Amino acid sequence: MVRRDTAGVFEGSMGIGAVVLAAGGSSRLGAPKQLLEFRGETLVRRAAKAALESVCDRVVVVVGSHEMRYEIDDLPVSVVENKNWQSGISSSIRAGLEQISSQDGVVITLCDQPFMTAAVLNELITLTAKHAVRSLLRLTAQLAASQPSLPGSYSTS
Repeated sequence: MVRRDTAGVFEGSMGIGAVVLAAGGSSRLGAPKQLLEFRGETLVRRAAKAALESVCDRVVVVVGSHEMRYEIDDLPVSVVENKNWQSGISSSIRAGLEQISSQDGVVITLCDQPFMTAAVLNELITLTAKHAVRSLLRLTAQLAASQPSLPGSYSTS
């Protein structure tokens, strides 16, 4: 596992954070799926560890109850309790992003994806970075061939 401080911040910044969503009600299952075990670990713990083992600098886990917190309290992650989790996944995303807003990029993952590993997260980040660089280069070339402008600046004359 990579070295992190107690707030889940990676020593050697990459600028990418991870938000693990674990606040759902699991109404169809009838029990918190976050606490289901897969290969000897609960789903919430497995997802948090995958994010910690990835290149993400900071890991925030959004939970809907204190019960989930006990599954990951020994891990170097920031835990956010979303008291409004019943209003939908967007409230959990918002709660996670508020805690991780200083990052250059964010990976959002769900705790009920047991095959989401650090390797998969790292590949996603790498592919996204490569695509972003290509897009930026294309945009730069297009701007260089066009008239310079500054969006939001207007002439009053």
